[in-house]
Amino acid sequence: MGAEHSTPSVASGLNPDAQDHFQAASLVLRRYGLNLATSFDEKAGHDVLMGRIMPRDDLEYRHVLADMGGDGALGPRLKTSYYRGHVSVTIFEAEPRRPVLEVNVDAQGRLSLTVLDSTVPVRLSMEGTTYDLTEETPPGSG
Repeated sequence: MGAEHSTPSVASGLNPDAQDHFQAASLVLRRYGLNLATSFDEKAGHDVLMGRIMPRDDLEYRHVLADMGGDGALGPRLKTSYYRGHVSVTIFEAEPRRPVLEVNVDAQGRLSLTVLDSTVPVRLSMEGTTYDLTEETPPGSG
């Protein structure tokens, strides 16, 4: 998602005036660096809700994407944060709900990747080569 202004096509599954609602919300939120829009992804065949951020230095921007777990409780699947060039992303497993991966990029562009649960299989792809980082024997069992 770039920061450029765009007027996407109206999403097909949403109420016909949904685009107007998102444009009105964007007018109110623009002073805080937020832009909201809807579109229809014809290739994927579904509606898309988009939030673009043009960050201000005096604000931290956080986003939580949550879904319903098997127990019926709403919980996070993805958390993001951006403040003055520092980006943090935490990914959660659905069942059981727990954080499994954290990615941080500081304002100088240094990347750190932290696996928060050693039982989750990890595969890394770099420049077309894939590495399976999952241990053959779980820690403490061999």
